[in-house]
Amino acid sequence: MVIPTVASESIPTGFEDGPRAAGVVIDPFAVFAAAVETQNNDTLKAVPVPIEFAVPPAVLLPRFPREPFRLDTRFPPHPRGLGMKWPPESRIEDGKLPGRFPLALAWSEFANNSSSSPWSLPYDDGMSGQCSCVDVIAAAFVESVRSIKNSVGAPVLVVPNDASMARQQELIDACRHQGKDVKLLWRPIAAALAWCESIVKNDDASLYTAACDDPGILITIHLGLDQFEITCVDLILRSIKGRQYLLPARKRPTRAFRAEPSFGLNAVFRAAGVPSERTNRQSAWAEAWGSATLIQALLNQERAAVAATGNRRAMDFCQEQLPETVDPFKVSGGGNCQQVLQEKIDAVRGAMAGIQSAGIVITGSLSHWIQADGRPLWKHVVQRLAPKSRDHRIVVDAPFSTRQSILATGAALFAGRLARKEPTYLDTLPKLSIAAYVLGTPAWIPLLADDDTFVEGGKVWNRPKPITGFAVNQGMGHLEVTLSHEEYPTARSVRAEFPSPTTIDLNVKLSVSVEPAQGNAKVEVVPEVKGVLKSSRLLLEWRKMTVLKQSPDEWLGENCPTLFPAILRRAASQTLWGKVRTDILRFLQLQTESNLEQLVSSLRNKQDSRFRPSDLEEEKPTAISSDGIPANGVSTEVAALVDFTVDRLRNPRRRQTWFSENLIRAVGYTATASAPFEALIKRWIEHHGSSLEPHELVACGQCLRTPDLIALFAEKLDAVLRVRIDGRTNWIKAFAEMLRYRDAATQRIETERCHCLARPLLQILKKEIEAEKIEFTFNYAALAIAFLLRRRAYDDDFLRPGTEAYRKVRDAFVEAQTTVEQMRHANAQKARKTISLLLRYLDREGPSILSGGAELRELID
Repeated sequence: MVIPTVASESIPTGFEDGPRAAGVVIDPFAVFAAAVETQNNDTLKAVPVPIEFAVPPAVLLPRFPREPFRLDTRFPPHPRGLGMKWPPESRIEDGKLPGRFPLALAWSEFANNSSSSPWSLPYDDGMSGQCSCVDVIAAAFVESVRSIKNSVGAPVLVVPNDASMARQQELIDACRHQGKDVKLLWRPIAAALAWCESIVKNDDASLYTAACDDPGILITIHLGLDQFEITCVDLILRSIKGRQYLLPARKRPTRAFRAEPSFGLNAVFRAAGVPSERTNRQSAWAEAWGSATLIQALLNQERAAVAATGNRRAMDFCQEQLPETVDPFKVSGGGNCQQVLQEKIDAVRGAMAGIQSAGIVITGSLSHWIQADGRPLWKHVVQRLAPKSRDHRIVVDAPFSTRQSILATGAALFAGRLARKEPTYLDTLPKLSIAAYVLGTPAWIPLLADDDTFVEGGKVWNRPKPITGFAVNQGMGHLEVTLSHEEYPTARSVRAEFPSPTTIDLNVKLSVSVEPAQGNAKVEVVPEVKGVLKSSRLLLEWRKMTVLKQSPDEWLGENCPTLFPAILRRAASQTLWGKVRTDILRFLQLQTESNLEQLVSSLRNKQDSRFRPSDLEEEKPTAISSDGIPANGVSTEVAALVDFTVDRLRNPRRRQTWFSENLIRAVGYTATASAPFEALIKRWIEHHGSSLEPHELVACGQCLRTPDLIALFAEKLDAVLRVRIDGRTNWIKAFAEMLRYRDAATQRIETERCHCLARPLLQILKKEIEAEKIEFTFNYAALAIAFLLRRRAYDDDFLRPGTEAYRKVRDAFVEAQTTVEQMRHANAQKARKTISLLLRYLDREGPSILSGGAELRELID
């Protein structure tokens, strides 16, 4: 059974004088409006607003500079741009702008989600003006809401579900320019609000039981003349002040749920029989949209509904122009609409696998178009998409010729709830990010919400914390930032212009707010020193946004040099894990020396280079990653090995030197994150100090994670290198591994300690070069120096260019580079590349963050 829509109240002859909220739908073939009024029982009642509409609607373009746009809403249509020989303003000449702008064309251009070039308007007095698709839609909206008297708040206009932020803002600005504020509402949400009201009105208690925390998913289907759109809307119960609200919740549309062009426009365009010699797109559209063929084709599909309205003038007009019946789907090349829809339905059905729908709502002017078997199109779509749907929860739009609309009803309900400060719907914010350095690393920082948490529609969302870390140098007249937006394939730059150049170095923060579906986010530049800027508010100027050529990742890589290398982790190999797992289980069972030696060998084994993963941040994988995670993601066997080792090492009676050393090596090569094992390492560092054994250093390098313990190790290493630098390869290797595996390794190492460590490491590097030993010690010293620069994430002054410490280190690098240039050693080329790379990092001009530390991989054995 099809539930009657909320808009199914009979059209009133007049409204009461009380205030009401309004919603408007600008359809390619009709304009609909509805208003809500408060009843005696404090409930909202939605009623359609009688708007006389023409078929098909268009906006009449001005012929003179001050003539307003006008919506053509009467029968017979205004002659302007109809393609008749008389009067002159009706003529359509190829190459000249016609006198009408079809709303279907306006929505088609609007759906492109990119700012199109404005259309030139040649006026009769020889002057010219401009208009765009949003101007036309705004004009139709503003004229439509004049039919709604005593309305409160901004009327609501329904827009497609994937309307971009930029398009939203353009439409809002165009309406304001024509003297009317507007609120925008997503099309599936408008349909869902009307459906929820229908369900409540019919008292479907199963959606409101206390145990029903998740009412399910509502499928919204729009079968429009211009677009097909199928969306899944979450239904969420909210109890506010003792009242239950069934709220639709919108997620950002994924590829499967994006709107697709409908076959409708092409079908009726062909039915209109526009001469093929028409080359001007505007002229061709105007001639098709003004043709009696098109009008008749539409009315044939809803002949009974039109007759029921008693609008004989409309029927007589069409009959006089074209007595013969025309079916646009049988015109040559029209195709079968079910086949056209099938690909879209299949894509959505795949994305909806396992989803149980709570109901379905169908809107759009094609919903009731009769198919070959006599059934309306909506029944075909529902049967293919959700054949097991419950009929009592299916709500279908009324035929458009009845002047009733589910979408207009939902828009009016939204306006009414806003006026009463009631909850409306839930939304997810767009993915909008800003380029910045995070702990010294270039990254895209979420400007809005950093996850898909629902926010309240109809309310302004404010970012909980401002974005800090931006600086404006003295004498600068603007702040320019770069953005990444999911709606655009390339990065964008936007700037805030200062009233005058700054007189001091100025730190600023960005305060962000946005109202879902209501245009651009507002990003305010707030100086951390009050009173510096003369203006009261300084906002990023979205209208001056510059389109960049690179994708967001490309831009970040090319324009944000790194201050230090990215962490260079080791991946896990599924191929190697099988053998390691077997060796662990065999050792735990037999506990022999040979089994333990075999286990150590298996854990150290690296996968063949031809299996190297594509991720440039990874080196050759072992069975267990440098994060201590086996290839299968389950660490049961590793945990058993670690527990066995910790127990054995804590029990002096059970210690055996050879056994203990190899146990420590084995657990070290697992890179385990075991807290008890790390506690043992801490005891070794504190008690043994500079006499740590090679197997203990293996465990330190692979398993130390706590920043405080890494700082303790750095203190011991500093003491060791002060005594002598020769023979410290194992120490330096362990330190390099800590730094390159752990993001926060330098967090607790004091900057002065880092300076102290850099000096002997440079001496080791220089000594190895002079001895032409470009091998292990050289590699580990270079790695340690490179990753020691990650201290800049916590102290931006560490080896800052221009400082005395920086100059000393740089002079040492330049001297080493000169020596390397004169070498004829087989590894001289490797040394030259390494020194050059270290200089780039030192000068804060490191390679792209996207390449990670890949250029340092050659230094790893």
